[in-house]
Amino acid sequence: MWTEWLAVLLGNKTVVKNYAVSGATVDHSLWRSASQKADMGGEVEVFICQKNKIDSPTTLTTLFFGNNDISASKIESNDQPSLAPAAERFLVETEKLINVGLTNLLVLTPAFSGAAEREFGTVLWKGLNDLKRRYHNLKFITANLAELYNAIKGSPSSFGYRSLDSCLPRNNDVTKACKDPDYHLYWLFSHPQQYTHKLHAEYIMKISETCTVSDSKHDSTDPLSTGASSPEDGPITSVSVPENCKHVPVPPQPKCF
Repeated sequence: MWTEWLAVLLGNKTVVKNYAVSGATVDHSLWRSASQKADMGGEVEVFICQKNKIDSPTTLTTLFFGNNDISASKIESNDQPSLAPAAERFLVETEKLINVGLTNLLVLTPAFSGAAEREFGTVLWKGLNDLKRRYHNLKFITANLAELYNAIKGSPSSFGYRSLDSCLPRNNDVTKACKDPDYHLYWLFSHPQQYTHKLHAEYIMKISETCTVSDSKHDSTDPLSTGASSPEDGPITSVSVPENCKHVPVPPQPKCF
């Protein structure tokens, strides 16, 4: 939903094409507990096989993966405690998209701030910078949702929230859903409600307006504003992120059927 809000905020006749699949990880082969039906590789393959006509200067590609990898990594922490392999696969799939003409990227990282999540974001940032050095027409913005969610959780009422919990209970019993879903952070467990999605879009817009071109990190001089009266007009913040890394070789292009 945040992509639809972003299109509204951009204020133009944006066509939004959504390739997201519920439960998708970056690469399902990395996790025994993850969905075996959906991952970034599969979504990228669908897009490439469609042979879309791409107007590179006016096309924005949004990439947001990692939440389901984080869930799987916690389940399988004894076998695979690191999210670095997932981040490296993310870069492999991203390069496939660059090679078919998608050169304006918006990359979101998950709204969690543990050590594994920071490692995931660091590998992505370094890898994206490496891609930028090799593809000079590439432009990208990274948005670390952990910054936004940390601010919200630090002062929920400043963002207009009455609860940081989900409106729908964990057992998904709709008869026991809250009466004020617009004032809960989530609609169901770990899934934001509509105005939280709008905050995502506003946060992204703020980053795009304040960040500077850099080989090392985003400019993060814009402070977090507070004092919103409801989720609709909640504040947003800019983001700072890490530095530069090795490139992962790109495997063969997918077979299209």
